[in-house]
Amino acid sequence: MKKGTTLHIVILMMALALGTYTPAVVAQTATAPAAGDGSSGSPYQIAGLENLYWIAENNARWAYNYIQTANIDASATSGWFSGSGWTPIGDATNNFTGSYNGQNHTISNLTINRPSTNYVGLFGYANGATLSHLNLSGFTITGNMMVGALAGRSYESSVSYMTTSGSVNGYISSGGLIGNAYSGSVTNSQNAASVSGNSYIGGVIGQSSGCSVTDCRNSGAVSGSGQYIGGLIGEHTIETVNRCANTGTVTVSSTPSYIGGLIGGIGLLADVTHSYNNGIVNGYRFTGGLAGRNDTGNIGNCYSTGTVSGYSNVGGLVGQNGGIIDNCYSSGQVSATDSWYGGLTGSGGTSSVNNCFWDTEASGQSSSAAGTGKTTGEMKTVDTFTDVSTAGLTTAWDFETNPNDDAANNNWWDLDYSGAINSGYPYLSWQDGSNVSLPVELASFSAVYDRGSVILEWVSESEVDNLGYILERKTERDADWIRIASYRTHSELKGQGNTSSRTGYRFVDANVRPGETYSYRLSDVDTQGRTTVKDIIVLTLDADLPPLRTELLSTCPNPFNPDAKIQFALAEDTEVTLSVVNTLGQQVKIILNGERKTAGSHSVHWNGRKASGQPAPSGAYILVLKTADVVKTKKVMLMR
Repeated sequence: MKKGTTLHIVILMMALALGTYTPAVVAQTATAPAAGDGSSGSPYQIAGLENLYWIAENNARWAYNYIQTANIDASATSGWFSGSGWTPIGDATNNFTGSYNGQNHTISNLTINRPSTNYVGLFGYANGATLSHLNLSGFTITGNMMVGALAGRSYESSVSYMTTSGSVNGYISSGGLIGNAYSGSVTNSQNAASVSGNSYIGGVIGQSSGCSVTDCRNSGAVSGSGQYIGGLIGEHTIETVNRCANTGTVTVSSTPSYIGGLIGGIGLLADVTHSYNNGIVNGYRFTGGLAGRNDTGNIGNCYSTGTVSGYSNVGGLVGQNGGIIDNCYSSGQVSATDSWYGGLTGSGGTSSVNNCFWDTEASGQSSSAAGTGKTTGEMKTVDTFTDVSTAGLTTAWDFETNPNDDAANNNWWDLDYSGAINSGYPYLSWQDGSNVSLPVELASFSAVYDRGSVILEWVSESEVDNLGYILERKTERDADWIRIASYRTHSELKGQGNTSSRTGYRFVDANVRPGETYSYRLSDVDTQGRTTVKDIIVLTLDADLPPLRTELLSTCPNPFNPDAKIQFALAEDTEVTLSVVNTLGQQVKIILNGERKTAGSHSVHWNGRKASGQPAPSGAYILVLKTADVVKTKKVMLMR
């Protein structure tokens, strides 16, 4: 070994021992992608950090199309630009207008440390862009105004299928995903990052206006010291928030205003529907479990179970209400140290709050600026929300299986009597994708005239605390329903108590006359003695021959994986369309498309795949059978 080399090694070892040696930081390198030309048909393929930086370093590349082909570790960005880290793609002068599809890959450990810079994120300013299917994790992002892990500002852009986890800190308009969203849409995205700042701070979006937000969740901690701080969005105006949720904590320092579990402030022309909060909310002025302030917006079919505390204008659902609230409830504990607080709303108008309730026991509040107080037991009973004789209810909520006075069929709500889901309080049916709401989940109820008798058959998907069934009958001449069978007098009508298995029941009504029209009503009775009407069916008996009916019959098996046999009967020769739709009403596959079939029984198979050939995800689906004059539906469950 040469003497000089030996000396260098000794010096290096001494430096390491003294802690004075710092390895040189590798400078950022831009490398053009190896494949693609940036067109929509052949997007540039981003395979590493050097490809990603190739986009950022030149604004001439901000109008092209990109796909990510591998996970990218961006740890090196912590040493870029003297510690400032990543330089965002797109700024206020030159926006990113192209598309970036992460193809479900991840960019991890991104660092941005630019506390005096606006429009900070992986993308600084996206305008008319399409950003999708990307996971951002382990990031540390700091900026001034309009700061988000994905984008500082999204203007008329489409953002979908994103996940974020790490930390975001900004002063104004900061979000775990997007700092400021104007117009466009944000869908199917989740944030688990902590987000902090001064004003307009949200778990997913700091501030949104004219941007529709659908199927988004936040579980990250959100904190602020100014105004408009929300678990999902700091402030939202002029569009819809639908099927969204917050489970993260929302806290404040200093004395800020407009603090909400889901949204800090709901403004002009905004609708918030089918959404919930169960995170803890600790605010100051205008603080609510769902929203701190509802200025002129519409809130419908929402709830909050989170604990809420503040100084004044504090409510279990909304701190101050100036808009419309329909079919909502709150059940979290509510406390305030000054004035204007209540179980449902802290202050505001009462005439625009309809069919809304709060739990007087769990909240610790016997009064509210609006709404009707109920005990915990009443809040966990479906009759409270569907029997219009209940105090505070003028129109029934739309539940699965249509109990009591519920005549609607959108099935927004569900309730689990076992208490396993949402501690027994009502919840939104999209949360679990199946019907478990009542003591009995009815799969089918049918009546057939055969050899002088009416055969009544029904199948339950599952039963909770079910004593049994009651059958009632009425003709056109009868003023009231007449009981013809009960679980007390007919053993075949006794329930299964608690079961998650399908159970079939059968009863024969032999006391009928040909040519008569009969209505049959089926009800169940739970262990607390509550009776719930399950279904009503009407049957006209032919004077000579039993009629053939067009029906969707059994699906075997149900639930199924991966193949289901679908059986149906036709009353006459006709053209038949049989399709599968999801619970949002979106078509999944057409099995029969206007095919000519003869009268009688038929069966087809569905292999559990979409029209594209891709496997359909697990969940509930609706079979729709259509002929020239008949439409029949039946629910099936695909369980992979």
